[in-house]
Amino acid sequence: MKNKIDLRELLILLAFVVAILIFPALIQLLNGWIYALWDVQPGLIVSNVIYLLPNLAMLAITVWFLKLDGWTLKDIGANFGKIIPGFLFVLLALVGLYVILPLGTALFFEPQSLYVSARQLNIEYIVQFISTWGIAGICIAIMSWGYLLNKTYSVLTFSMSPFWKQVVSILIMTLIFTLLHCIRFSVANATSLSFGTIIFVFSYSVFCSYIYVRTENLYIAAFMQAAYAFPPLGLTVGGRLVTASFGFIFVVALVIAFIVILTETYQYWGKIVELNSKDNETGETEES
Repeated sequence: MKNKIDLRELLILLAFVVAILIFPALIQLLNGWIYALWDVQPGLIVSNVIYLLPNLAMLAITVWFLKLDGWTLKDIGANFGKIIPGFLFVLLALVGLYVILPLGTALFFEPQSLYVSARQLNIEYIVQFISTWGIAGICIAIMSWGYLLNKTYSVLTFSMSPFWKQVVSILIMTLIFTLLHCIRFSVANATSLSFGTIIFVFSYSVFCSYIYVRTENLYIAAFMQAAYAFPPLGLTVGGRLVTASFGFIFVVALVIAFIVILTETYQYWGKIVELNSKDNETGETEES
């Protein structure tokens, strides 16, 4: 087993990290200058296209590096047959969130202390949903979990167990992922960058990494990222609610436990859905 890191592979990884940290941020800065110079605010479609440009830049960079390494979408768990089970996973996770949180907080606090609120279904909602769930989330997932995590894992050639190799890879990827978001938040100047926000982004990235490693389905991580950026429904505080209390922390832990159960059982129910995909049917035909 090799005990030294391949210098060429390390340089490729470093070049990728520099590219995703710099070029999307530059495009985001350019977008800000365009908004500042534009006398009239752009329309719904144009504004969403502008919003997607940094994500599309990350995707283009990642695709180039994927080709450089000779990797395909299937190699990183992003073949099209995994889209439906990936979406179903996140849909079930959201059902758990929207059921467990309101019911749990009602038990510990008071009825409707936290309740599900519907968003207005209009053209703006549809466009934002498509741009976030259909494009931005997938771009970010391919960049971070699809390439960065797998590339980091392949670069780490020290003698260590696969488990600890995955842990180290996830931590390195998450640090870069968090740094990227801090840069984008700072450039956009639209979201307050507090210490709590940084901790949440880091923790959420680790959690999505765990889900991706266990399910080997990149679209789950993509839709989990999209659900964080643009949740389909809202949660509204309607009464007394203390987030720094045992009751609320316990209810949140139940939601996390529910998603963990979905993750650990995915190999039984998720793979069945994947078997109905065209990719798997083709593979079975070739084997026969």
